[in-house]
Amino acid sequence: MESDASESFKPITSQAEFDAAIKGRISRAEKAAEKKATARIAELEGIVHQFESEKLSEDEKRDRKLQELTAALAERENMIKGFEREKLVASLADEKELPRKFWDRVRGESEEEILADIDVLLEALPKNEKKPPRDGTIKVTPSGDDGGTEMSAADVIRSFDPSFTS
Repeated sequence: MESDASESFKPITSQAEFDAAIKGRISRAEKAAEKKATARIAELEGIVHQFESEKLSEDEKRDRKLQELTAALAERENMIKGFEREKLVASLADEKELPRKFWDRVRGESEEEILADIDVLLEALPKNEKKPPRDGTIKVTPSGDDGGTEMSAADVIRSFDPSFTS
């Protein structure tokens, strides 16, 4: 045990070793002092803010509160305006059959501007040819070409399973 303790302690034998040891201690002390100073500064800033708040007159407090409420109201009004615009865009885009994924690309504030932009977007999109709705009937030929006998889905199933009932 004594040999471990004597091996861990190394006496300083040169000025360079002494300077390095002192430099390390100074660095640790500076970090600790900086941490304490930062905490104290934050504490003092809180005290100053509290003191300034107490120092304000009632009128100044009311003015500050009014400014805060006015700013909050303006923010809410902007949010409402945005929601109303989104609702208008959704209504007009749905009416004009603009695909939903393009709604966020619509520009304009007034109804006329929005409609004009929707029309521009619709012109840029490829035209989908309207296909008649399927009624479940398919034309089937032995070769698989169109133009053969018309059969419903139930008829096709019955051709494989005669016991099928629809």
